[in-house]
Amino acid sequence: MTSWVMAFSFSSGAPREEPDHPRRAVACALEMQRAMVDLNSEHSRLGLPELRVGIGINTGIAVVGTIGCEKRKKYTAMGGPVNLAFRVQAQAKGGEILVTPSVCQRLQKDIEVDSSREVRLKGIAEPVMLYSVVGIRTG
Repeated sequence: MTSWVMAFSFSSGAPREEPDHPRRAVACALEMQRAMVDLNSEHSRLGLPELRVGIGINTGIAVVGTIGCEKRKKYTAMGGPVNLAFRVQAQAKGGEILVTPSVCQRLQKDIEVDSSREVRLKGIAEPVMLYSVVGIRTG
């Protein structure tokens, strides 16, 4: 079974620019993967199957707001960067954090990348280089 979660940053119901948002997203993804170790340890103890999460991160300008009607509405983000993030996430294997060139360029001095690969993504005309992040440098 495959599920996905879209997460984006906003404050007081409205998006607010956070200059370090790509770094925050990568730090959050790394923490999520670390938490999976503890969760899977507990699952093993209880005889439950292991869970593995693949994470895709992109950055860019998107339309953000409440969409829908009175009976069904939600606060969400839409646009090319959101679609690209969704496609990148679909490429991420369990335990992997993949980032796009826009994230890698902004964090090139801050992140540890162990590999990269060029992929063709549905709905994207040109191949996209993806980077597998394994750490974030401090200080």
